[in-house]
Amino acid sequence: MRELEQQLALSQSFWTRGSGRYRISGYFGADCPPPNARGTFAHTSEAHFLWKRSMLSSSLKSPGIEWISMGVFVHWVSSGPTSIVLECEEVEATNYLIKELSNRLAKDSCQADPYAAQAIILELMVGFYATNVDVWLGFVRSFEARRQYGLGVSGEQTYSIDDLPRHLNHCTECLEITVGVVESIIEEHAALLSDCSDLEQLNPVVYRRTSQTLRKCRSLFRSLVLQARSLESRMRHEAELDRTFIARQDSRMAANIAALARADNSSTKTISVLGLIFLPTTLVCVSRSTIAILSAPYHLLTTGKVHLQHNLLHPAACGTTR
Repeated sequence: MRELEQQLALSQSFWTRGSGRYRISGYFGADCPPPNARGTFAHTSEAHFLWKRSMLSSSLKSPGIEWISMGVFVHWVSSGPTSIVLECEEVEATNYLIKELSNRLAKDSCQADPYAAQAIILELMVGFYATNVDVWLGFVRSFEARRQYGLGVSGEQTYSIDDLPRHLNHCTECLEITVGVVESIIEEHAALLSDCSDLEQLNPVVYRRTSQTLRKCRSLFRSLVLQARSLESRMRHEAELDRTFIARQDSRMAANIAALARADNSSTKTISVLGLIFLPTTLVCVSRSTIAILSAPYHLLTTGKVHLQHNLLHPAACGTTR
């Protein structure tokens, strides 16, 4: 690794900018190392890209999220081979890029223009970003279809509705940064031609084709940014509708609870009124029993224990024993 870094003038930070806790969403840098003793002109360029990939779920649960970063380093010399270093976490994407760059026409273009490799990689990455945006579009359309046909939304789906705008925001952010990276590449590509127009290796035809490809990629990335913003707005609208629906349900539930509370309060008042109506009769019975016991003490003493218990259990009978 050290030998590779020395030969290509590759910075060690190239391996760490796309990984770790604080990933760089995207950047571009270029440098022209001083020529060697033979007067060979060299040019290096470095770019990093980041996108958030998701998998569409038919159950509309929270999607599986995966951050993917890619680093591209190109070392171009006027009289020698062009070296390309790829650093990517996605094996399938890396193999696809290597296959396309190994094409004979791509090799000739990379040798004739220092930014031909960047243009080829950007053209392929447009497909990666477009596929990612299409997945988010599937999520949004699924929620809109459920809303249109009046289907219910479960708790897990509610979590997805509230969480998807954040993922779409990240998608839009990565696309906007990628547009800035492409614009920087276009500016540096134009500056390189004006500074090194005397180099025989710079083919005007290849330069023109590379310039056209870079501008086309910029236009495509801009359209993806607008599409991602639209999806973000639509998903926020769906989340707002979902919150309104839940608030209405809570309001109806609160109204039902209040109605039941009023009905329960009315029943309690009815029981209280009935208790007040029968209370005087009970007091009269108790007072007459007391008078009977006090006015006939001898009778109670001579009648025995059983008759006394009878009078206590039946207060109304106490008045008849006199």
